Amino acid sequence: MELHQDGPDCFLVFDGCGLGEENLKDWLRQGAKQKPVKMTRKRHETLTLQEIKTIHVKRHLDPLPAGYYYNGTQFVNYFGEKMNFHPLMEQFIDEYVNEANTEVERFNQELEQQRHTDLFDP
Repeated sequence: MELHQDGPDCFLVFDGCGLGEENLKDWLRQGAKQKPVKMTRKRHETLTLQEIKTIHVKRHLDPLPAGYYYNGTQFVNYFGEKMNFHPLMEQFIDEYVNEANTEVERFNQELEQQRHTDLFDP
């Protein structure tokens, strides 16, 4: 008689009341590495206040359009109107969203290429 082993014999024994196979499998799956969730694309409306502040801090000293100057705390136009954000802030936000969405797309494509298997798939 020949005995072939493909790997070590291992098994778990669960003892208790009301234990069902699917419930135990679900419980064991929670202990395994979870499948990463796809990132959602950013939109201007979904940016957090912290993200907007970060954009402002990084870009507030960028060149100003004609007719504006920075007094050290606020942006002032030639009518004397003061603003707390750079006059091109909308453009900066659009650029940030585009860059972030490029990164989101790259992440999601890499995620799709990864193979995620269930613990109990043959």
